This record gives sequence, structure tokens and C-alpha cells, in this order.
Amino acid sequence: MRLVVTDCSYNTPPRFGEDRSITGIYVAEQSSWKLVRPANIGDYVALVRRSYRFQSGHDELLPVDSQRWRDQGNSLDPHGPPPVQVKAVLAASPECRGVRLPMVNGRVQRLENDPCDVDGKDRIELSNGTVCIGWPTAVIDGPEGREIVADHKALHAALKRIADEHRTVVFAGQRDPERCSPTIVWATGR
Repeated sequence: MRLVVTDCSYNTPPRFGEDRSITGIYVAEQSSWKLVRPANIGDYVALVRRSYRFQSGHDELLPVDSQRWRDQGNSLDPHGPPPVQVKAVLAASPECRGVRLPMVNGRVQRLENDPCDVDGKDRIELSNGTVCIGWPTAVIDGPEGREIVADHKALHAALKRIADEHRTVVFAGQRDPERCSPTIVWATGR
């Protein structure tokens, strides 16, 4: 199995549309994603072109420079942090919907430490105390095979199951404790 990771940004100079780029190609290997730099990138470029609706004249697929790719895989580093488990799966609080700009002395002010900055987002809490914003795609390995859940409506139940089963998880994507928002959570063991 291969995973093609893309990123998008607004055009430079700003105009209507976005620039999209391939930021990595990963192969599944022993319960982890390993970055690969294939010699023939043409098939992957064609796949990305088919997967996105590029608006002619507005959107652009940037040239691929695989040497600049950062490894966002989830290989377990023996000197890295210990494995974690999902402790809680929390949906965005309905109390945090809409614009929240309080009036102070007749002026609109932005809250410094607004709890809705976190509570207003879907998130998972990990056994090491880290809070990860968003619900990443779930890859669950089990005796009956591999299950991949990417549909947002089904993710809550899949992530809750990972938490209830006390599964060990590893991540792909942004996983720094200060800004955790991974794209994939991989449940590897119990």
C-alpha cells in the first residue's frame, strides 16, 4: 500500500485558486509509514491530478522536488518518545460555534485564553497528556486484517474503539506535543 501526501497553499502572488504539491510518498512497512522517493514520479502526479478538481487558470500542481520532502512517517525511534494510547475522543463543543467576540468597555475584544480555541475543535487526548486537534484517518490492524477509516462521520466511533481497546498508536503527520494535528493514527497493538 502507498500513501501520497499533498499540501496546498494560496498562490503567490495571491490570486483566486491554490498551489498544490506532493510532499511525500510513503509505503506501509511493518506497521509504519516509510518515506520513499520513487524514480518515476509521473504515475503519482497523474494520480493527484485525477484526485483533485484543478480549475484551469486558477489552481496549479507544482513541480515535484522529492529531495525537499521532510519525513513525516511514523517509524518508531528507539530513542524517541514511548508509545501512547488514545485516552479520550472529544467532539467539538456546540457551545463554541459561531463568532465569539466579547464587548469590553464598548469595544470588541479577542479573548486571550479562549477555551474554545481547543474545545471548539474535534480532538483526541493521549495517555501522555498531549491533545491532538482534529480526527486523523484511522488505520487499525487486527487479526481479521487492516481497516482504514477516513469518513469523518465514522471516525468518532473508530477512534473511540481504539481508546476503549487500549490500543498502542503511532502517528503520521504533525505530532509535536505543542501542536499535534496528525493526518493518520495507526493502531498497532493492544
